[in-house]
Amino acid sequence: MDKQLKEFYKDNEARIEEDFSRNPPIYYDSLSTALYHYFKTFKEKKDTYHLSLDFENNTRKSLSFHHSDVENATGCLNAFGRYFELFFKKMLQDCFPDRIFLFVKPKDAYKMFRKEIRRNASLGKYKFLLDDKICKDIQILIDWRNNLAHYGIIYPNNHALDFIVSQQVLPIVQQIYATDKISLNGFEPHYFKTKSGISIIKRISEIEFNFNDFNRKKKHDGLIWKLALLCHLKEMGRACHENCTQIEQNLSWYEPYYDDPVGRNERIAEGEKKRDDFYSIRKCPCCGVKSLVVYRKEIKNVFNFDITFISWFKCYTCTYEVKNNMGDPFDFGLFKSPVFPKD
Repeated sequence: MDKQLKEFYKDNEARIEEDFSRNPPIYYDSLSTALYHYFKTFKEKKDTYHLSLDFENNTRKSLSFHHSDVENATGCLNAFGRYFELFFKKMLQDCFPDRIFLFVKPKDAYKMFRKEIRRNASLGKYKFLLDDKICKDIQILIDWRNNLAHYGIIYPNNHALDFIVSQQVLPIVQQIYATDKISLNGFEPHYFKTKSGISIIKRISEIEFNFNDFNRKKKHDGLIWKLALLCHLKEMGRACHENCTQIEQNLSWYEPYYDDPVGRNERIAEGEKKRDDFYSIRKCPCCGVKSLVVYRKEIKNVFNFDITFISWFKCYTCTYEVKNNMGDPFDFGLFKSPVFPKD
């Protein structure tokens, strides 16, 4: 590199800890990025997601075309891989302040970290990371991340991504956060929990299924229910992740000169009562604002002239949005009463 260019870059570095302090540690930034992309995997396919739950008729090729999301799968797994890499290197750096771990590969950093846990009392609180299953799950994540970074043309479809994140990665993340919590001085990522107290990450981690369930017909009904719940939680997580910090302060990032944007969103919801497809206004379980509008629209079948309907809702404050093709969120314990009309 040109010497002057190198000096320019060095003069314009932003050095965490040296230039400014951070709480939480930097690896929580990668966790935020990973979940931002993961939560979006439902919204991008929400109108047809129910079709991916027809396990008997779907094929790898049909799922690849209709029910995969290369941008968000890649963003999610790359960021989760970086989360663990930065976590291991942060722990090692704390143990060896004079050493540089910049060029240590993620796999090697993990091996060094596991070795150090056994002999360093300060890392004893992370002994759960020595568990055989956790070791295998982290290794699988690292392999996916490396494949995406260095090859790029093979990535998990939404079913595989849901398994990786909900069954392998998030349970470990939860344990790390629970261990970190004391030193974080009460910090909790805002997308972990909704304003109404729904623990999104905890509930996702409580959903249990096996990868073999996709090929076991007797398991399909239960699996459909679990994946539908997972979709509802992902959409709630997306809305919470994108909007709840500004809602709490009643601020608009894009229109800072506008006073009381939350009040405006409530007025927008009231204005929707004029529409023919308006059904009701509800208090949003995600942001807590009464700006969630439920719609009902009649659809005529052009072949037999039967009339049916579709229903959906949208919160005009936090953008939480679900269609009735994924079931009523009330049935999953996310609302206190049914949301969608029955007929």
